[in-house]
Amino acid sequence: MRFMRRFRKGPRAVIPHIEASQLVDDSLPITMKFYTFAPGSVTPYERLILNALLRKENPATVLEIGTFDGRTTWNMAANTSDATTIYTLDLPKQQLDSTHLSIDSGDRRFIDKDVSGRECLGTEQGRKIRQLFGDTAAFDFSPFHDSIDFVFVDGSHSYDYVKNDSQIAFKLLKGGKGVILWHDYDRMAEWPGCTEALNELYSAGGQYAGLRRVSGTSFVICRMR
Repeated sequence: MRFMRRFRKGPRAVIPHIEASQLVDDSLPITMKFYTFAPGSVTPYERLILNALLRKENPATVLEIGTFDGRTTWNMAANTSDATTIYTLDLPKQQLDSTHLSIDSGDRRFIDKDVSGRECLGTEQGRKIRQLFGDTAAFDFSPFHDSIDFVFVDGSHSYDYVKNDSQIAFKLLKGGKGVILWHDYDRMAEWPGCTEALNELYSAGGQYAGLRRVSGTSFVICRMR
């Protein structure tokens, strides 16, 4: 009962659904590692969808906001071309108490770690990965503007940061085209700020009108063509 009361206090999900089968090509083989769920990461099913989506899109450049332990980063590197470059940005724990915007209290334990991306460091996939560090509200993204094919947004889940990171993501797309994928939508008990921000952006229309919730996941996708 307590859970239900808390759940109802959060924002209601309003973004329309799209089936995963409309996004991926089952005939393309994927590589997958990490079949168990770890707090702070995507679920195994979400990892499967992400890997299949990357195989189909075949991006030359990927930028991930929120490295955490590097599980998702490893899988993105393993399911893209050898020529693909994966950029992944994480907030150093030294900046945990000096961010430009308010972070969600639940994010603190995922930021307060000694090593960022530990699961992909020293691996074969690691040669394609370029680690970046900083606060997305202050980081200079200008060298990456108009140059990224696929953006994965999974940083701080506060309302302010999700809006900030979403606006940045659209600036990164090469020629205004590509894919943006967000994680943790419609998880109101844990991340209400994420849902609230994405609802507001979707309702604003324009470039956000194409946002769709991927059924069976907490992903929201926007494909700009």
